[in-house]
Amino acid sequence: KEFITVTVRSNTPKIGAKKSTSMNPANPSKEDLAQNELWTKKLRAVITSWVRKTKKKVLLAPEVNKEILHAKTMIFDKLPADVKPYVVNRDPFWNVDEAASVYAQAIAVVSMEPHSCILALAVGTPTMHLASPRHGLKRWMFRDIGLSEWLFNIDVDPSSQFTRALLKIDANPD
Repeated sequence: KEFITVTVRSNTPKIGAKKSTSMNPANPSKEDLAQNELWTKKLRAVITSWVRKTKKKVLLAPEVNKEILHAKTMIFDKLPADVKPYVVNRDPFWNVDEAASVYAQAIAVVSMEPHSCILALAVGTPTMHLASPRHGLKRWMFRDIGLSEWLFNIDVDPSSQFTRALLKIDANPD
């Protein structure tokens, strides 16, 4: 219980994908790339604040294989030098049992993917879902199960709001 996990969701193609989808465009548009930068800038701000305030570690934990590289290039590589020693980018990809085991040991799971949040809840770990309206109806799962307090709109909510919520969890994980 001395680290958090952070899961990014980018608008980039799936590795080996033959066709494009709205969440996995084969050729990301300027808007897709701008949204990626907005999202990862907010995640970098949360990670930086977390590390500087707590001196606790962060695991960049992908939910899908394509995000390993993106977590490294869009988040890890752009972190301040004093923060990087506290951050690990999960590589190689893991299976669901490994993910659940890691989540069970984490202080909290901060995820743009709802499935990681569900795994965290199943093992009793507090979690925050940072969703975009682009993510469709599944973004409302937290609201639907009574956890609206831990559902955030990553497109409009400031990163400071995520950090405050995360520090609240750290201060009182129950």
